[in-house]
Amino acid sequence: MTDNSTDLIITIAKWTAGVLAAGFIAQFGKRFADWIIERRRRKRVDHDKAHPSQLPQAAQETAVQATIVKNEKKALKALAKLEKKRMKKAKQ
Repeated sequence: MTDNSTDLIITIAKWTAGVLAAGFIAQFGKRFADWIIERRRRKRVDHDKAHPSQLPQAAQETAVQATIVKNEKKALKALAKLEKKRMKKAKQ
């Protein structure tokens, strides 16, 4: 073999080793990330089971009042829209 072909083989071997190493590192990183995500998910589920969230009565009442206000606002907006349409028709 000549010097050129030996250099070519060495370059190919280096690239092959580099690609294999990058693939290994990428796969390891992916598995590690999946493991971390699963661990956090398990902790969250365990925490939720141990400490179920119960809204106090005052918070529930506030939520109901907010819903009522929101529905009233929607109704007023719908009325305003209808009035605007009536005014537009009256002008024509």
